[in-house]
Amino acid sequence: RCLRDLYTFGQRCRVACRRRSARDTPPRLGGACTVATMVKPFILNSHSRALTDVRFNRDGDLMFTCAKDKRPVVWLVNDADTGPERVGTYDGHQGSIWHCDVSYDSRLLVTAAADMTAKLWDVETGKLLGTYKHDRPVRNVAFAHGQRSFVTCSDQVMGTPPVMRVFDISQSAAAYGAHGAGGGAAAVASAESTSTPAVAIEGWSSAARVTRAHFGPNNESLIATGSDGTLALYDPRRADAKALQKIQAHGKSIRAIAFDDPVKQLCFMTASTDTFAKIWDTRSLKLLKSFDTGRSINCVSMSPLLDHVVLAGGQAAVDVALTRVDPAQFHIRFYHKVHAEELGQLSGHFGPVNAVTYSPDGRIVVSGGEDGYVRVHHLDASYWDALSDETVERLRYTGQLR
Repeated sequence: RCLRDLYTFGQRCRVACRRRSARDTPPRLGGACTVATMVKPFILNSHSRALTDVRFNRDGDLMFTCAKDKRPVVWLVNDADTGPERVGTYDGHQGSIWHCDVSYDSRLLVTAAADMTAKLWDVETGKLLGTYKHDRPVRNVAFAHGQRSFVTCSDQVMGTPPVMRVFDISQSAAAYGAHGAGGGAAAVASAESTSTPAVAIEGWSSAARVTRAHFGPNNESLIATGSDGTLALYDPRRADAKALQKIQAHGKSIRAIAFDDPVKQLCFMTASTDTFAKIWDTRSLKLLKSFDTGRSINCVSMSPLLDHVVLAGGQAAVDVALTRVDPAQFHIRFYHKVHAEELGQLSGHFGPVNAVTYSPDGRIVVSGGEDGYVRVHHLDASYWDALSDETVERLRYTGQLR
């Protein structure tokens, strides 16, 4: 349920100090946001274990959250006065949900879980449309453009390399379309388990896990990242193909990938535990920009509205209880995409942040952490008033800011 964040007396004092400091400090980067800490979030407590993924649909009116408690949750996104409303859950997995993706038309949801399956769901009714069996835990899932197929990433096991599998969902989608959102006998029949992918591509090493895989522009490439810091391009139409291009992008594991636009895909951003986040050209894998936060990064997102990016992470959960922890490492940090300078922070999580994303209109930032909470930040006047006059004028001219 949605609960307003209740600040303690000490937190209120710290926020007041930040406000006074912000008034006394000249704005940077033409008036970029320097006091994002004033944004007051909604806190969603619907999961009993750590969050693993947070995702919006294309229209931004639905939000999907996944955790290690077996049940993905769908939320109706309301305005800043009401907050998100829980709609329901998708029941069927028997293990932790690691990742999810929603189709472009918001009708299909696909999830990846530790129970060695990927499942396809009807978003509206919650009906199970298909179960795709694997021989190992499934870490990642992503729809192709046109939503006729999706790709999964499964772990390396006992010296065997990880595998990226592309599944054709045309039959399930056809049954879904023929019988409507209500499912019907054909849609129910399509929920029978299957384990035969259209294409199966082995990873580049049996010692490294493929952490993320996403389709590139026009489904002509498959962009894959690894636990060894590798970034690679594959042809998703050929099972026997070696990597078209492979580079050592980071010094440690790449935990997340985020595109500038889900359709254009001109560039994308990677987050790594080596404390760096980097922006790459989608077609050439040319490095465009690098951000050094000094802290492990688990997740990133690029604003669709401004030249801002948001980064989050923190010390690994397994080490938090063993060493002294600086709470500031769990803050959500805003950076300027071009100048690579920090603009502001959002505090609140008391553990590593595993997922963060902008809403499609760029007005909301949502985060999910190891603490089991989802924090929904509606970016209020403190964020927009700090923008430069030129930026505000441009946004008003295009109708993106009123």
